[in-house]
Amino acid sequence: MCKSNLKIEREDYDPDDTASRMDGSVGSPDTMLKFVRHCELDAHLQMAIAAKVQILPLTKQLTNLAGNSWCVSNMR
Repeated sequence: MCKSNLKIEREDYDPDDTASRMDGSVGSPDTMLKFVRHCELDAHLQMAIAAKVQILPLTKQLTNLAGNSWCVSNMR
C-alpha cells in the first residue's frame, strides 16, 4: 500500500528476525535502533495511508449503509 498510495518504497523485515534484532547479546545498539526507527516509520506510514484513503469518512458511510449509528457513547 505504501508503494501504490504514497509512492514510497518501504523496507520489509521478516517477522522471524524480530527476536534477533531485540537480542541483548548484540554488541552495538545500531541493529536495534534501526529496527525501532523502522517501527516508528511504519506508524507514520499507517497514518498517512489512513488519511490518503480517507478511512474515517469511509467507516461512517459504511456504517450508515448498514443502517447502524456511528456515534461515540459516553462510557463513564
